Amino acid sequence: MQSHDIFRNTLLLILLMITLVGIQPVFAEGHWILDQVYRDSGGRDDVSTNWIDGSDTSLSGETSWKWDTMDCTQKISSTFSWTPPPLVIYPESSFNMSFSLDQNSCSNCLAVDSTLGAQANTPTSMGYGNQGMTGRGMNAAQLTVGCISGAKEKKTHTFWTSTAPTEYVTGKDRDFAINIVCTMYQEWYFIQYYYLWSDTESPAQEQELFKPLSEWSVQEYGPMGNYDGIWKVSADGKTIDASWSGGRITDIIEIQSVMDNYVQLFRKGNNGYYTGSLTSDGIIQGTASWYTEGQTWTAKILKKD
Repeated sequence: MQSHDIFRNTLLLILLMITLVGIQPVFAEGHWILDQVYRDSGGRDDVSTNWIDGSDTSLSGETSWKWDTMDCTQKISSTFSWTPPPLVIYPESSFNMSFSLDQNSCSNCLAVDSTLGAQANTPTSMGYGNQGMTGRGMNAAQLTVGCISGAKEKKTHTFWTSTAPTEYVTGKDRDFAINIVCTMYQEWYFIQYYYLWSDTESPAQEQELFKPLSEWSVQEYGPMGNYDGIWKVSADGKTIDASWSGGRITDIIEIQSVMDNYVQLFRKGNNGYYTGSLTSDGIIQGTASWYTEGQTWTAKILKKD
């Protein structure tokens, strides 16, 4: 074989290998971080719904017919709630959430119901709420309470496990969503937890703020009132002894996760969750599951051990 033939064949082989490598998916080290929470609502023109007490983890509503041509007035009211989703999700890892649907009342003229559905998938349009959860993602969780005259019922899905998809290659596809749909007779309220991809290989390093026996200065300010507190991390670094208003209010708070500067805490006294992010100067800024719009909390280190 001539030398130029060897060179040509070698070059072709190299080009083929480059091409094959180029079309292979590249799975970088990384994970999704909760970025935004979006919400929307809609439904039928002949039905009116008043959605109230909406937060990132709960919602109440009352639906009634605008024009009643039947012997009874169609009305249904329900309360929906769920635990906060994780702040950080790794590809192909599972995560858990729980749900509750409490149908407060229903005067029935038609076969209607209340439904709470949840799915994990890529972000999708919010305008599909009245189409239900069928075919909308992986491992759907769904609670339904049927409506009969005077019906009151509560259902819980205590443990829903879903699995995050494998990380995608292109930038625009490096996202992920957990979708929550609450419906009452085709009137729907949609909440989407939107995640962005991070190429960071490992979670954030231990923060001074969370060292055992460190103390925080905490401010909770907004429409619900202003509260100044002192929080002290326990010796084992797993819980916080919290007090507000000079010790007149106290509670225990569990440190659930501190990853990629995102923080999630569980307050035992009201079964609520604080979430927030750590700034570069070591201050947490965030919100809580029971807050109304405009309420915020901040924490900064007051004393290190």
